[in-house]
Amino acid sequence: MISRRELRPVPPKLRERVIEGPKRKHGTLQLQPSGRWAVFRPGRRPVEIMSDELFRVEVGGELKLTRMEFRHFTGPLKGREYRGQPGEYYSADGYHLANGLRAAIGAHD
Repeated sequence: MISRRELRPVPPKLRERVIEGPKRKHGTLQLQPSGRWAVFRPGRRPVEIMSDELFRVEVGGELKLTRMEFRHFTGPLKGREYRGQPGEYYSADGYHLANGLRAAIGAHD
């Protein structure tokens, strides 16, 4: 039998995930001042997409799975900064990233 001390309240983040379900992972892609891309969802904080993280982005009207990568500038831009970064984040599959595209965090719906 479990004592009262062993019962812990469900953390708010976990409770939100259980209540909201996977449909709430969808939002819009927005470029952050840091140079990283983030998924914005109504009423929620933006979720930044880190390097090597899987996400889905709208391509031809459907969400396609891809991975975020970071490219360091070389050649004429080497040693320079663009948007305050020494490189840029991009889709490993070559999908175009732009503000306002439908996007989702993770590999599954």
